[in-house]
Amino acid sequence: MSDTSVNKFFGQIRGPFTKDQEIIELIRTMTNYRNLSYLKKVGIQTDVRNEIEINGHIFEIGKTGILESDYANKITSLKFKQDVDEYTIVDFICNK
Repeated sequence: MSDTSVNKFFGQIRGPFTKDQEIIELIRTMTNYRNLSYLKKVGIQTDVRNEIEINGHIFEIGKTGILESDYANKITSLKFKQDVDEYTIVDFICNK
């Protein structure tokens, strides 16, 4: 089955988030989508130079303040490496 034929769930979650808080677990809790095991894509807006850990790999937010990831693997872990404020936004897509 191709990815385009699967129902997708789009969502957005806003900060503040604490250092090393598991964002996927937070999404599970806030959406009541308890079976969520991974994200397909993410878009993150936060302060320049903030760091985010995706599946154990750390990325620094560039000068636009935006990171979009169509990560080759399923995104099973998403954490900020510092506390971030209420202006931080995580947009996500996952399969239902």
